[in-house]
Amino acid sequence: MNRRLRGAFRTSFLVLASLLTVAAGCGADDPPIFGGGGAGPETMEMTAPPAGARQILKRQYVNSIELIFGEAAAEAADPPNSEKLYGLRSIGAAEIAISSQGVEDYEAAARRVAKAVTADSAAFAKWLPCEPKAFDDASCLEKVVSSVGRLAWRRALVKSEKDIVKTLGLAAATEYETFEAAVEYAILFLLQAPEFLYVVELGEDIPADHEDADPRDATRKRLTALELVTRMSFFLTDTTPSADLLDAAEDGQVETEEQIRAVAEQLLAAPAAKQALSAFYAESLFLEQLDTKLKDAETFPDYDVDLARSMRTEVEKLIEDIVWTRDADFRQLVTSETAFVDSRLAGLYGLKNASQIEGFEKKKLISSQKRVGFLGTAAFNTLESHLAHSSPTKRGAFIHSHLLCAKVPPPPANVDTTLPEDDPDEPKTTKQKLQAHMDDPACLGCHARIDPPGFALETFDAIGRYRSKYESGLAIDTSGETEDIGPFADASELGQMIHDNPNFPVCMLLKIYRHSMGHLETGGEGAVVKQLVETFAESEYKIQELLVNVATSPAFRLVGDPK
Repeated sequence: MNRRLRGAFRTSFLVLASLLTVAAGCGADDPPIFGGGGAGPETMEMTAPPAGARQILKRQYVNSIELIFGEAAAEAADPPNSEKLYGLRSIGAAEIAISSQGVEDYEAAARRVAKAVTADSAAFAKWLPCEPKAFDDASCLEKVVSSVGRLAWRRALVKSEKDIVKTLGLAAATEYETFEAAVEYAILFLLQAPEFLYVVELGEDIPADHEDADPRDATRKRLTALELVTRMSFFLTDTTPSADLLDAAEDGQVETEEQIRAVAEQLLAAPAAKQALSAFYAESLFLEQLDTKLKDAETFPDYDVDLARSMRTEVEKLIEDIVWTRDADFRQLVTSETAFVDSRLAGLYGLKNASQIEGFEKKKLISSQKRVGFLGTAAFNTLESHLAHSSPTKRGAFIHSHLLCAKVPPPPANVDTTLPEDDPDEPKTTKQKLQAHMDDPACLGCHARIDPPGFALETFDAIGRYRSKYESGLAIDTSGETEDIGPFADASELGQMIHDNPNFPVCMLLKIYRHSMGHLETGGEGAVVKQLVETFAESEYKIQELLVNVATSPAFRLVGDPK
């Protein structure tokens, strides 16, 4: 980039670097239910969550680029990764500042997008909203800035903002004597601005006679219509609002609760909503880690990248079937007796005629294996295992932390977490080896809770293949019991116990709520969360209705003073 032109971007960079602060401490596990503010759902008065700003996620950046410029530009983008906090990237986006390296990476991403937009002259001419009369056509450039800026910044640019971008673009046009250069530098500025990289939600005063007004809380504000459709669009479709949605907000068509619900339902009907929900579950269930999950090649010679991808696809298709195809009770995630398998997964699960399967097909699982739902998938059992062997502790900890939102503290620093080596003369099962942890008072509190659910899944090895015995020939005891889950004889009964556990749907709801808000629920949001829990149960735990109810809830629409 020309040095003289580069200087025009520095102010935006400095703003970016100072907008947010790094959160003080974070945990890999989900916080406990109602863990954000220490208050339970019995809190009946809602206090609006604080106003603020958060970065758009990497996938939202890419999707927004595709909506504005097309597929080629989106493929070229490659912005920085979004970091997780409390298991969710949306919370990280609100709490973790962009590093100096991140600023440079966003500059590089913007440059790649701008180059991709202007590289293909035929596509560029088709994309332009006007035909330039000369390389320094200010009128045509203003139309580009207005149309691109409105989509990128989720609002119309004011004259002074357009003038800044136009001045930069015309300087580039003069420097390189091409209109493409003018557009390229205009795009560079628009995509590096905080207005694109951050969603800022400050709200506006609420009329005294409006149902959302609270005379006891002078800090309460409502999101502006543009802020609201932006939050809804990123939450439900992972992309910037379309021009039509911005039009609706500007025309006063997103004011009443009925209108807001209609917008949410419209967004949910878009194909992008399925992709957004799939991306959310890939994140919150850690499916994305399958892309880099390794296994011992000698122990599992059939495991490879393609099989790992099939494992991820199976879970994505299971969720799609429950949520979109059948609009069914989401608790079936842990009790489903059918699976979506390709030929390799069918072979792994021991299904008949595996080699004849083309693509992915919905198949009935073998009942004698007691393999049901997400906990029976190769994806889960592969992720929550070690390189060469399964791990009841990892699997049980996941269930408690990420399906029931129970806090599982890390082991004490001085505790040896390794299991005793196998004695060929006196082999022991994994359950017997782990008994040593339960006999240690320092370990008993956690292992008595997290190991038993993992024992129920020991019939699945470290890539999810069924086994009735260990290699030593010892039988696998899958029975167990914990105070918070109850007794179970095997994986199937464990799935049913989790299905029936009231914390399971609440935990699933809270993950979605936290993702939508970009923070842990506060005590003041307890009343809203309680209402969402009740309507989720009344809907028979249907995720589509939950998404709409979250997007129309008071906590989603209202904000208080910034932190």
